[in-house]
Amino acid sequence: MKIKNPRTKNPTLAAQILALIKKTLDALLHHTKGREENEVTIATPSENLFFLKNAFDTLKKEDRNQDVPFLNHMSEIWHHILEDSLHIQRSDPFWIPFQNFLEDLQTYPPDEEHSFAYYLTEYTGQQWLPFPYMDLVHQIHLDYLNNPKASALERWTTQIDELRTILASS
Repeated sequence: MKIKNPRTKNPTLAAQILALIKKTLDALLHHTKGREENEVTIATPSENLFFLKNAFDTLKKEDRNQDVPFLNHMSEIWHHILEDSLHIQRSDPFWIPFQNFLEDLQTYPPDEEHSFAYYLTEYTGQQWLPFPYMDLVHQIHLDYLNNPKASALERWTTQIDELRTILASS
């Protein structure tokens, strides 16, 4: 039996399923341990996007590929954004640009086995990170330094600004 890669068929559905699983696990684990110091608190979708943009802005300035707490923090924000996606109505004007943003991170870099979104999703809270993930974060930083206007970081931060503008006007 051939297993289909959910990322290539329906990245939004895969993200939503992962967010739901994480939310369920978080609820179960909440009873067994207290809040961690750098945990992202509950925020609005606009605030979560703002937090992610701040992380991307940090990556523009600094290579944080070996900073495990920073990468975990960014992953926590990503998980909150995935949870936010579960509550957005398809009729909302925010829906399509938001889905495009999620898909952009779920398909970057093109033609690679694992996307940036995959690593953000899979390695939240880990004390170690796989070298391909660290290499990808390093490459994202270098791409920005080499050609800021054509970089993924610039595209993502622009998309976040546009999404926050849509949210503010609705």
